[in-house]
Amino acid sequence: MKPLTLAICLFLCAATSSAEPLCTNWEFEREPEYQFRESDFTLEAAQRSIAYLEERVLAAEHDLLSTFAEYNALTLLKGWLLKKSALAARENGQGEDEVYAFCRFLDDDGVIYD
Repeated sequence: MKPLTLAICLFLCAATSSAEPLCTNWEFEREPEYQFRESDFTLEAAQRSIAYLEERVLAAEHDLLSTFAEYNALTLLKGWLLKKSALAARENGQGEDEVYAFCRFLDDDGVIYD
């Protein structure tokens, strides 16, 4: 495993988990089939995104479909980092700002491109 990938995985593995959703009182504007769900942002999805993006950075070819997949992978990675931060803050009895940031991200940028 490459050092950068290893460092990112170790950072992501320090995550907390919670069965209780963060965005319970949030109404999303877009159609559900185009909206990432809160449950999509997992450690496993972030790790798959890292592996995919590493592969794409090294790839010689580039096409429109890979652009959509790259965007989705970046969205999953960023969303997991925000969610992890919100869960950790909430676990410490805080987290209102972090939860808002995650839910706002999910509403504004949680678009599935295909």
